Amino acid sequence: MRAAAGALAVIAAIAFAVDCASPAPPSIARTAPAEPRWEDLLDATPELLAVVFPLALRRDAVYGPLLRGAIDLVREQSRVVAETRALDAMEDAEEVIVGVRPEAGAGPAGGSERAAEVGEMIVVVRGVRAELDPASLVDADGHFLWSPGPSGGVRELVPRDVPSSSDDAGAPVPASLFELPGRTWVIATGDARRRARAVFAHPRGRPPLRLEADNADALVVLRIDGPSLVARVRALQSPAGLAAIGRRLDALTLVLAGSSPSELAGDDQDVAARDAGPEPGLAHLRRSVRASLAYADADAATLAEATVRDVVAAIARKKPDDLAWLGNASVDRPSPGGVPGNSVVVTAPLPPRLVGALLHAAGAKLRPSPSPP
Repeated sequence: MRAAAGALAVIAAIAFAVDCASPAPPSIARTAPAEPRWEDLLDATPELLAVVFPLALRRDAVYGPLLRGAIDLVREQSRVVAETRALDAMEDAEEVIVGVRPEAGAGPAGGSERAAEVGEMIVVVRGVRAELDPASLVDADGHFLWSPGPSGGVRELVPRDVPSSSDDAGAPVPASLFELPGRTWVIATGDARRRARAVFAHPRGRPPLRLEADNADALVVLRIDGPSLVARVRALQSPAGLAAIGRRLDALTLVLAGSSPSELAGDDQDVAARDAGPEPGLAHLRRSVRASLAYADADAATLAEATVRDVVAAIARKKPDDLAWLGNASVDRPSPGGVPGNSVVVTAPLPPRLVGALLHAAGAKLRPSPSPP
């Protein structure tokens, strides 16, 4: 008995020594839970995606006065807008992103001639002013525009006239506003509302959304899904003459580019006196629109490039009244690494007459620059 007890004591001592000498098991890395991002809401890129950069747009010498004039007009015409500060959230935001997904089967592609109806819409306002609280926005009678919605992973608000229990009862709810970290508001309609509630409660950690190119000078970016565009524009369908442009088109991205905010320099002169044609005084306010057509493969891009060049050349020869300015467009084929890529880029300078008309519409005055930049 004593021998057995002694043996157990020896075994215990050896086990203790081995345990002390063994390295500690590696600790399990604890990663912080991902914060909800608006990109989590995109199970697929919407058919129509618009990105507006309000701060850059307001600083632009051409589009800034036009934007400010439009905002002032809306405020003058709508007491609700003026009193609720409803535009303030977007006017000073870093980005405003709008994603639209039409109803399935709407429009010509579905055999109907009616306009496509919106199935769901997502509006994202990034970089909202810190002092703005969506729950504090009121209408002209002092009633709150938004009221608390269902509780969840993030704060959700619903329109004031919709009880918070309506969603569970099956009553239609037009929209929900979700408040995300980083002063980001997301307004979702249609099926996007329920999807938003689910993904914001359990974030997927999707990477930030990137468009086809780095558009550092962009004021507005509009991305249109290629197959959806082709389905709605018969000229891009076979056997039409522009079918090569629509074949295997992944996306069309339009970029409205800006320039320096310090271009308005010199003596005051009224634009209205000089907006009848290309004037030297407008040369320093050159603006352009850029279209990038992305294709599924290089062969499709090659055929599309040839067709686009033919179209631009035809416009340059015929000079149609409304499209003559497109005859000055340049057509490029980006070749990363020296190999022709899968995209075709068309850049068209806006005619000075149009730039002058925009400034005149905004009631702006400009002063001629001594020389173009």
